[in-house]
Amino acid sequence: MLDIEERMILHKAIDIAAGYFVGLGHDEADARARASGYVGRLFGRGERRPLMLANRAIEQMETQAMMADEISTIDLTEIFSWPA
Repeated sequence: MLDIEERMILHKAIDIAAGYFVGLGHDEADARARASGYVGRLFGRGERRPLMLANRAIEQMETQAMMADEISTIDLTEIFSWPA
């Protein structure tokens, strides 16, 4: 069970990461849910610095978004490519 200090660290990191994506125009609930997953995993590995947790979560969320965009582009290219 987490103590109050650990909970505060988690909440602060999630607030930072989610706030970044909300500022970019993403849905707050989705941003918080995704940030919670990444922050929780990193916290479980022993990281306790809120800013580091948030930054790493943001990096992972951006990487995931870029990969999803690449997959979408590949799928659309396959669908809409015309034979030469």
